[in-house]
Amino acid sequence: MAKAKVMKFKNEEQKRDTIIAALRTLESNLGWKAVRKALEANVEVTESKLHGDTEWDKDDTLRGLQDKRNDRVRLITLPGDLADEYEKAEEWPVDLDPYE
Repeated sequence: MAKAKVMKFKNEEQKRDTIIAALRTLESNLGWKAVRKALEANVEVTESKLHGDTEWDKDDTLRGLQDKRNDRVRLITLPGDLADEYEKAEEWPVDLDPYE
């Protein structure tokens, strides 16, 4: 297995700019677009269950389906949302936990 490349930055501003650029690039990456399509399809199925158009699985609960839908919706826009938060941050480094 190949070793991961360690990036070294001259300063925190360069690190911040590199992270933001990587997140923006990820948004247009074909792999991420495929992930988004899968997440969007999953949201549609979950919403169909919530609206009563599709039968629930035996382990489904109302709260569980709502949480699943909300998590998927947030994941769809996560790279852009993180980049936006990093751009708006007054202090750096920013400790953004996407699960908060």
